[in-house]
Amino acid sequence: MAVDDDTDVLDVLQRALEDEYEVLVATSGEEALELLRQGPVDLLITDQRMPEMSGVHLLEQAKQINPDMVRIILTGYTDPADLIDAINRGEVYRYITKPWELNDLLLTIRQGLESYQLRRDNERLVGELEMRLRATGTFLSISKRASRARSYEEIVQAVVAGLPELVDFDACAALVEYEGAGALLSLYCQRPLHQQLLLQLRQEVVQAHREFSGRQLADKEVRVHLGGEQLPAPEQQEEILSRVQQPLYLEGEPAGMLMLVSTRPEAFREDTDQLLDMLANQTAELIKSLRGQMSAERQRLELMVKSLPDGVIMVDEHDQVFVINPAARQLLHLPPDTPVSTRYLQDTLGFYPFDLVRGWQAKEGAIVREEIQVGERILHSMVSPVIQESRLVGVAVVLRDIT
Repeated sequence: MAVDDDTDVLDVLQRALEDEYEVLVATSGEEALELLRQGPVDLLITDQRMPEMSGVHLLEQAKQINPDMVRIILTGYTDPADLIDAINRGEVYRYITKPWELNDLLLTIRQGLESYQLRRDNERLVGELEMRLRATGTFLSISKRASRARSYEEIVQAVVAGLPELVDFDACAALVEYEGAGALLSLYCQRPLHQQLLLQLRQEVVQAHREFSGRQLADKEVRVHLGGEQLPAPEQQEEILSRVQQPLYLEGEPAGMLMLVSTRPEAFREDTDQLLDMLANQTAELIKSLRGQMSAERQRLELMVKSLPDGVIMVDEHDQVFVINPAARQLLHLPPDTPVSTRYLQDTLGFYPFDLVRGWQAKEGAIVREEIQVGERILHSMVSPVIQESRLVGVAVVLRDIT
């Protein structure tokens, strides 16, 4: 911005600068201040002697509006006291005495803008470093909490609990596919939101996951967990105006989605994508580690169950048979490598294991005993729910030949 009460001077400056820069001009201090309030200005060059407001006085007020702006003053005097005082206070980057040479002035402007850009780059790099240090501490805290996790829910809770330390948001969604079938969707409100917005967030994150993975999750396949405070009805009409998302990848395959939303426009910083990407990678590693632990535990369980004389069948929360030992196959006349479905169990045993214990989530230890006939054999069956955190997560079926 160039400020001078002499329009001829302004015309010379504008024509000299407009090919390389966007130039604003003002003929008074008040006009210049009004332009400064309307938008950012990188450099201000002003004449010292102007009616109503001097150049030094203008620079003092301009600094309050934009402290980082480069400020240059043109003066016909070499050492006026007020100008020296302004330089000492840091109000002025450089002063140029009249009559000035245009080339010298252009060089000073170019050097001032280079200094300004270097200072901004330095501030950005320092900010990124501070962000990375803060993020590293948060990631370590999340890893420490999640390292003790025994379920997808506990991992997601640890991730969501650390998010507010990294970025400001109104609500977040974490979608994680279960190994096999179905998915967990955790919705958390950082500030109270009404249920209509949460429903919209649910739809958006499921849709975003479908676009990345190519897999459509039916409503019944998605288990939803709500956290934070929800409002039953909106006090005023709100909508999601800002969003940022990152997919979760496990061994190169889409396995979930993280999404942050806000009801404020342009609510997220430029580095939010980078932070969320780092968090998504960390979450994926935690899930991969948990799956490895669960696979190892399942293998140990299968080895122990394999040696039992009684038949043992275990069904997970998705109605998938994941353990059936040799004794159970023998009792049910199944070849060693034949897959077993819950439909087969219903046809052979006469019941769905989950149907017998569904609704018993709070009755850990309850057992259903039945005597059934399979071919010429009479089998005693015991069906027991597997409870985790007051939730039904599986069914164990034990078969004993009592012929």
